[in-house]
Amino acid sequence: MRKLLALLATTVCMFSYCGMNAFGQQASYYYFVGATSTKTTGLIKGGLAGMNNLCRSQFNKETHMCSADEFFSSAPTAANNKVVVWIQPALHGCVYNGSAIMCQEGGSSSFVPATNAALACQNGGNPWTSNSATNNGTSAAFTTATGFQLDTSTACNESHPVACCAPAD
Repeated sequence: MRKLLALLATTVCMFSYCGMNAFGQQASYYYFVGATSTKTTGLIKGGLAGMNNLCRSQFNKETHMCSADEFFSSAPTAANNKVVVWIQPALHGCVYNGSAIMCQEGGSSSFVPATNAALACQNGGNPWTSNSATNNGTSAAFTTATGFQLDTSTACNESHPVACCAPAD
């Protein structure tokens, strides 16, 4: 009976992200380590790989551009006012509402259209390849009144540092 309960608990934990991967091993978690000192628009050579390279060149080879979920689960609670950093959009909890697929975006409790996955300054479907003022990217903006807030309407021609995340030790 104990083995059955342990198996059930492990299965439930794996499907509800209790810290194990599909093989029952401790899952890796990523946490915010800092923002790049270099700023960029939504257009960078290599797209998402270019954003990751900015992080790797400043921090270490294991860092990458934070997803919204990674950033908001580990972002600092205090920062200089008016800090804005680029983050990779992350959608989860998607449901069909009868007319469209709606998802929750990391860092927000409200549902947004699944098309918001495109909010990564896309050009031709490739993320972080546009610096057009009419395209939008995902960022996190800090103010002393609200702390960090998700912003999916940051114009791609704006220049901001990249939020970088690394695996937990």
